[in-house]
Amino acid sequence: VVYVGGYHIEKVVLKYPGLRFYFNSNWENGSELDALFCARAELSQSCLILRSDILFRGEALKRLLSRRSPMTVGVDLRTFDPRARESDLLRIKQERVLDAESKGGDRAYFIGILALSKEAAKGLLARPPRRGAHGLSSLMRPAIAAKGEVRVEDFSGQWVPVTDGQSLARFTLGTKAQTLDRLQTRLKLSRILPLRTFTIGQWAACRDKVRAEIVSFSKKEGPEIAVRSSALSEDAWNSSAAGQYRSILGVKGTDIAGVERAVDQVVESFGKGGRIVSPGDQFFVQRCVAAVESSGVILTRDLYTGAPYYIINSDSSSTDSVTSGRSSTHQTTIVWRTNASSIVDPA
Repeated sequence: VVYVGGYHIEKVVLKYPGLRFYFNSNWENGSELDALFCARAELSQSCLILRSDILFRGEALKRLLSRRSPMTVGVDLRTFDPRARESDLLRIKQERVLDAESKGGDRAYFIGILALSKEAAKGLLARPPRRGAHGLSSLMRPAIAAKGEVRVEDFSGQWVPVTDGQSLARFTLGTKAQTLDRLQTRLKLSRILPLRTFTIGQWAACRDKVRAEIVSFSKKEGPEIAVRSSALSEDAWNSSAAGQYRSILGVKGTDIAGVERAVDQVVESFGKGGRIVSPGDQFFVQRCVAAVESSGVILTRDLYTGAPYYIINSDSSSTDSVTSGRSSTHQTTIVWRTNASSIVDPA
């Protein structure tokens, strides 16, 4: 892995000593291409070029790398940021970019991921971009103009610029449903029940299909399900919105009318307080757990001071009293995080 950096590159060197480094002495006034050509010695073989200010999902990158093409670029076919550089805009129909036109739309944004074959990398050295070119996107313009083979991989929803704090938070944490889904394979001492997630847009457009999928899920997972909220405003960077929206428990999964009624009640709660419901808001279903001994919320730090304590609020009489904020009789257990092995059953 090669890293080209400028200001405070020494901090990156100390943290990641296994990388190969090139110092860009013109980091303050130079362009992306100036930075790239600091490492021109590396462009003699197939390579992957990445902007350092983006995060992306690994599975999307794997798809890009599986392409067999001299040049493959990562694009976003759905999200168009008005602040994006004009040079990163690909006009698909005019420029005849392969693969993109079939996905719909007439434009895409280059997000800063570019894979080159060995031949394409050598060609770049032999025919560098024209004078005055600045951005990485200019590397593909000559290939497009010459009707070379330039393919794309759609990263829509699979990447985020690290300069956008709110988008970064949503990308990192995901919605409530996405976070639970991602944690399923990572937990070692606990278990998250299987879930099926849908958007409000899907419910509005394909209600019959969504109902059928919920019924099928219930037949596999259990006779009773919970229909749970996963609005975009839940589990955000600065607030959780815990208990603000409805979740309906004990819904008979084969009762189509009951399923529809439960989903509608959850969706209706998203408009609480005048909030505008988004087509991207979600709801999800899980098997409804019976005979719950205790239910509550665990925090890994003090909510107000950030002090390193596990704070466990639990209630043995209700499954939603803590999250809804209604409970006045719940039990609170506070444990210093470095002494977690001393936790005992309070009973």
